[in-house]
Amino acid sequence: MPRENLSILGGGRAVALDGLKSDTVDLAVDGESIVTKAVWVGVGGDIAFVPYAQDGSVTYIGAVTGSKIVMAAKRIMSTGTTATGLIADYDSPGDF
Repeated sequence: MPRENLSILGGGRAVALDGLKSDTVDLAVDGESIVTKAVWVGVGGDIAFVPYAQDGSVTYIGAVTGSKIVMAAKRIMSTGTTATGLIADYDSPGDF
């Protein structure tokens, strides 16, 4: 569920990503597709994701606990993502 006032970039909408990770399904909140603007890392590790407007995945290696990573991701992969406590600021794809 989105939290309007938890945005990490000072505006917009935020959502916890740990329960939304998938190797096959793009990110969605309340049935609406979303694209991340940035991801806050609760516990460090790797983040495997599919960038917006692309099909292949990439991996951000060694994301540090407490860091904020600017990324436009349409999917956070289950396989290859070891970082946890991920929270994302997001928009609808039409806003990009």
